[in-house]
Amino acid sequence: MCNFFYEGGGDVGVMTLRQKSARDENHVLFESKYENYEYDVILTVIRDGDTFKIDSLKQERSEYIDY
Repeated sequence: MCNFFYEGGGDVGVMTLRQKSARDENHVLFESKYENYEYDVILTVIRDGDTFKIDSLKQERSEYIDY
């Protein structure tokens, strides 16, 4: 499974968490947390031979944190 960046300008600063978890055989949740920004993205993946490819993605959550 690969890592990727979704939000232009949001993926800056210190990353505090990056985790992925399978929702089912075709969907993966990526949770990304930076020191002042968090977002979650659901990837829909399809199998192409021995690999998986991203078919679509949908942002589930996006939040800037003002300390």
